[in-house]
Amino acid sequence: MNRLNIIRHMLSVVGEGGVSNEDSTHPSVQTANGIIDTENLDLQGRGWWFNREHALTLVPDNRGEVVVPASTIGFKISSVAHKSPAEKKRYVKRGYRVYDTIAHTYDIGCSIVADTVTLLSIDDLPALAGNYLMRKCAYEMYIDDDGDQFKTNKLESAAARAWQSLYSAEMQYLAVNALDSPQARRLRAGVGGSSLNPNLIGGRAR
Repeated sequence: MNRLNIIRHMLSVVGEGGVSNEDSTHPSVQTANGIIDTENLDLQGRGWWFNREHALTLVPDNRGEVVVPASTIGFKISSVAHKSPAEKKRYVKRGYRVYDTIAHTYDIGCSIVADTVTLLSIDDLPALAGNYLMRKCAYEMYIDDDGDQFKTNKLESAAARAWQSLYSAEMQYLAVNALDSPQARRLRAGVGGSSLNPNLIGGRAR
């Protein structure tokens, strides 16, 4: 899936011909690009298995500043080198750098470990995510064009099915990782006197 394919699909649902360039100045193409940008950020900003980074270590540069990758759209500090866990609350992301809200400076001087969400290129999205983005953008394009109710419902249903497929894939990923956690491994091995895990469906560790 890529941006041009999504634009072509969006134009088709409003009865317009395809284009050969995603940067076309045609008003409908510009409208489509605006919808794609909004919906893509909304989709990826949630954080999925394919765009989350866990325990990413960011080191300070020669000025002591910790620079956050420009593609980062979600940022949560999990620990700060040589600092107590409570101290991490003083640090926040401002722009593309980490800021110390108590010392009022970007000069952090130590490494930051954070969980992040990265805005991927549409070309790099998994097929299920790309399909949902296409379906959702087509729906938004059509309702903006004051389309008839029957086709609106049809497009909405297609987007809902695509979302369910994507969400199911996310749940499968989380289930696999939950079963591979240290706690789940102990439960499966019978350590702790119980074979039940309340965090799993049915309460049983496999």
